[in-house]
Amino acid sequence: MTKIQIIMGCIPLLLIGCAVENHQTTVNEVEDRTEQRGRIAIPLTATSSSGLTYRLALPDVLLVGADEVHHLHLQGVSDFDISLREGEWMMEISGEWRLEQLVDGAFVPVSAEMTSENPQFFDIYGGETTLATITFQVLGEDQPDEIEFQHGDLEIQIEIEDGATESDIECSIQAPEEYRASPGELLTIDWEMDGNRSEEVYVAVFSELGQTYYLTEITENDGTMGWLLPEDLDPNLDYHVYVEDAEYGERRTTCWRYTSLVVTVPETEECHVEFAAADYQVAPGETITIEWSMEGNISEQVYLSAHSEGGQHYYLSTIVGNTGSFEWTLPEEIDFDLSYNLYVEDAEADARRSTCWRYQALEIVRP
Repeated sequence: MTKIQIIMGCIPLLLIGCAVENHQTTVNEVEDRTEQRGRIAIPLTATSSSGLTYRLALPDVLLVGADEVHHLHLQGVSDFDISLREGEWMMEISGEWRLEQLVDGAFVPVSAEMTSENPQFFDIYGGETTLATITFQVLGEDQPDEIEFQHGDLEIQIEIEDGATESDIECSIQAPEEYRASPGELLTIDWEMDGNRSEEVYVAVFSELGQTYYLTEITENDGTMGWLLPEDLDPNLDYHVYVEDAEYGERRTTCWRYTSLVVTVPETEECHVEFAAADYQVAPGETITIEWSMEGNISEQVYLSAHSEGGQHYYLSTIVGNTGSFEWTLPEEIDFDLSYNLYVEDAEADARRSTCWRYQALEIVRP
């Protein structure tokens, strides 16, 4: 269970003016006073040592002294700073407070409860510092964290301690231990949510702990969704599937689950190609019909070539449609003393695929 303490200090200050019995006070307003006074200032935003930033939203705070009342309206402000008369004071925080965490550039509410007394009493002494403490418990966190910083003469301390219990967790998500899929394959993402179920969930897929995101979507909390892996996913990277509770199109960050995604190298179906003729005999200047057949993983195209001496010189080198036949006219001038071969290979998108291929001898005869 995470504990957050916000410690409010009072800075002694001597002001000149008259007292006000009941005053509606705005943030950072300073009243002149003739008697000794102190100043209370509470920053409402803090960043932890691990980089987590929290904001305490206090829309309504009541400060009551012996003969002075301040009703603070703090909606949307980052801190408040006010002068108080020396003596005993009561502070009461309205039930509309909330604790928010900065996530992806926006503050989102987190589940928390106030454990200190509300209202609480403290004394303001002229020339001395008085501390009042508000304590919260943030539910669902499991990483210890600490932060201390100064705001003028005011010390703020947030302490986060490990030890969340089952009863503190408002919702929980279960998901498979691992997903495995290949680029271009449809992945079915499954989850179950217990406890305080949200109407929606936020689902993300990313590599290298968030370096690149391939999916970020808020969808209905029905326990499953399909996602087609991009064709260009690198199997050598680390990938994760992330599911988090959401509501009204916004991430709720009450419960979440990471699952490893192993991107596998797609299994390539083999293909087989054969020439239709056992041999080819042709004279220079004649036209022959090269014929072939392909089975298995049939490609849309094929690469055809005719060359001498194992590839020393090419007379034909082209990619054509995999129709099973192609007409080719031999050059008029050709060396009868060389050896020649025909070659066929599977191809796709005007590129050689090199999954299956076949050589066939080509005999050049004198006319």
